Amino acid sequence: MVSLQWAHVISPIKLLLPDDPVYGWRDRLLNAFDGYARNTLGYQV
Repeated sequence: MVSLQWAHVISPIKLLLPDDPVYGWRDRLLNAFDGYARNTLGYQV
């Protein structure tokens, strides 16, 4: 997850497509703990 979060913070390029199984996993992690990871500064995922 750290490498995906790093990419989210520094790059506007979308690494995952919505139909990728990892996309759903990452989305659930971003929403964990009241969206703590989603609320970091960075590009929209």
